[in-house]
Amino acid sequence: MIIDIADGLTIAAATAAAFYCWSLNRKLKALRNTDQGLGASIKTLAETVEKARLTLADAKTDARAEQERLAQLINDAREMELKLDRFEFADHAIANSLPAQQAFSARANTVQRPAMRTERKFHRVFSGQGGNA
Repeated sequence: MIIDIADGLTIAAATAAAFYCWSLNRKLKALRNTDQGLGASIKTLAETVEKARLTLADAKTDARAEQERLAQLINDAREMELKLDRFEFADHAIANSLPAQQAFSARANTVQRPAMRTERKFHRVFSGQGGNA
């Protein structure tokens, strides 16, 4: 009789464990389902992260290209500034009957470039060092 009670309890525990495993298996399948549930959420999140990475890479590439273009434009503007200064001083030299090259050389040695101050301010603002010049 004692063996019968122990056998009955073992059978009941095994049945309860089998039912629990079956229930747990159903829940895990629902979680792993990529069409609905947590699996779908994880899949969507992974796709969104990948799209964000690609977009960021494209933005960095575009920013580098624009930085190079802007640097070239700044250099062109500086060259144009020097050419305009030469024309301006040549005009003044002609008006004052001085040789143009002498007037430009004298002026070029004394000119302070306000663009440099603006450039330093621009660098501080965009490098996080403050914006006051």
